[in-house]
Amino acid sequence: MARLVEAAEKLIRERGYEATSSTDIAAEAGVAPSLINAHFLGKAGLLYAVLRNFNDQQLAATRMAASRPGTPTERLAGILHTWAECDLAEPRMYAAITGLSWSWPPETEREYAADLAIFWDVVMAVVDEGIAQGEFRRISRRDATDIIFSIHQWGMRPGIFEGADAATCAERVIGQVMLAIAAPGRLPD
Repeated sequence: MARLVEAAEKLIRERGYEATSSTDIAAEAGVAPSLINAHFLGKAGLLYAVLRNFNDQQLAATRMAASRPGTPTERLAGILHTWAECDLAEPRMYAAITGLSWSWPPETEREYAADLAIFWDVVMAVVDEGIAQGEFRRISRRDATDIIFSIHQWGMRPGIFEGADAATCAERVIGQVMLAIAAPGRLPD
């Protein structure tokens, strides 16, 4: 299973998801293609396993960004910079995973939401601190996560389709998130 995940990561990075077949992945891993169906229920399931590896790495980076010194606004900006850097370090992989997320089954969506809840615990600790300090308006967890996730997802598109760098994408995302959650009188210029 680990060899299949590694092979899928490598080939999708190089070729993109659509241009990488299950047969190619199996050959790269040195196993029979039927093992992809047996262990992952197909290529889409294998990509989901790849996503979980990426999420593990990105969660560690998110925790580090959240724990740095600074105001809640600065730390939230650091988290969003981290996400842009991680996501755009592998633009083909990020595009494949984002696209797949619109078509996976409901049980996979529930599993993904549970995985993301750990991220949102980290983010919401920063947001809640910002609310307590008057930097952010009072906002529910659901609204905050929907706003941040949506703006982040849309904000990565210039990195995928126009070659914008992670810092440029992150700055735009940060500005829009702050417009959406900043406390009255604390809006960015």
